Amino acid sequence: MLVIPACALSASLNVALVLSSNSAPYQEFVAAFNNRLADSSHVSVFASAADYSAKQAKEDIVVTVGMLATETLMADIQSAMLPAMVPQPAYESLLKQQGRAHDKVISAIYLNQPWDRQVDFLFAVLPQSKHVGVLNTVATRNELHDIDPEIKRHGAVLVVHELNVESQLSEGLDNLLHESDVLLAVPDSAIYSPSSIRNILLSTYRKNVPLLGWSQAFVNAGAVAAIYSTPEQIAQQAAEAVLSYQKSGRIAASQYPAEFNIAVNRQVSRSLGLVIPSEAEIRNRMKKGKNHAAY
Repeated sequence: MLVIPACALSASLNVALVLSSNSAPYQEFVAAFNNRLADSSHVSVFASAADYSAKQAKEDIVVTVGMLATETLMADIQSAMLPAMVPQPAYESLLKQQGRAHDKVISAIYLNQPWDRQVDFLFAVLPQSKHVGVLNTVATRNELHDIDPEIKRHGAVLVVHELNVESQLSEGLDNLLHESDVLLAVPDSAIYSPSSIRNILLSTYRKNVPLLGWSQAFVNAGAVAAIYSTPEQIAQQAAEAVLSYQKSGRIAASQYPAEFNIAVNRQVSRSLGLVIPSEAEIRNRMKKGKNHAAY
């Protein structure tokens, strides 16, 4: 952890909030973040990393929202930095590329859920699953080490197909779906890109294999269900991390989202012949045998 003497911390912290986009989710993040810090910090909002770089600001802490802003600024910012709404695999890979894997002045609030929570969700929604399929690339290979024991804990088997190039997606997906009774999406942009998600969902639908994703957008597009955290929830958590830094001079370790939402596509579920429990029942099932207060 970065430690700064208390006297070096101003009563009102200067925070730079640097966005990857001006789209609605980012504006929702800004509103929730500003609302939480309104009485304790001065927040300067930058619509892009270029806007921030042009100002050459020297804030006490820089909060980057999304991977684009984080990738652009990570090499240049030496003060405390808090990336938020970033997928954990992509963020960890960037840290290694930048040589900052053990840097104590940077921490993150991830976009994706921890794998124990994600897998508990899968079996709360689809308790009869026996073969859980995962498509991955080399970028997300390490994720399998966390997913596999969680799948085994539920008495099921992890079925993996690793893709080397994008052209293998169709064949690799067909092979995987033949061996799986559910497809668990991992946050790998080389696989689940805006140009490929529709075809992936169509393939799973035709093969009668439900897909579980990590966002409301996945469910809107045709995934059976997803567990995800909203921009407002992550913004609240990021603001709490900033307040903690203001009080202690320490930037806490990287965190997964504390709060989450559940989305279910009832129409797709019925088309696949699935009976999905209510959100309350899903959360109750996730609690069984575990002590996760946020469930």
